[in-house]
Amino acid sequence: MKIKEFLALNIDKQIEYLNDKLADGQTVIRIREDIGIGEKKLQKVINEHGYKYDPKER
Repeated sequence: MKIKEFLALNIDKQIEYLNDKLADGQTVIRIREDIGIGEKKLQKVINEHGYKYDPKER
């Protein structure tokens, strides 16, 4: 998935996509590279909707 497609999803679908990729064993860095989104931009998208990444739980 590319950045335009990812950003076009609603927040629930974005989080579902990220969680699915993490469950498949991918790292956040790898997911960001595949999407083509920077670290700060992804954090902003997630945080502005009240979500946050918990590295312990992935």
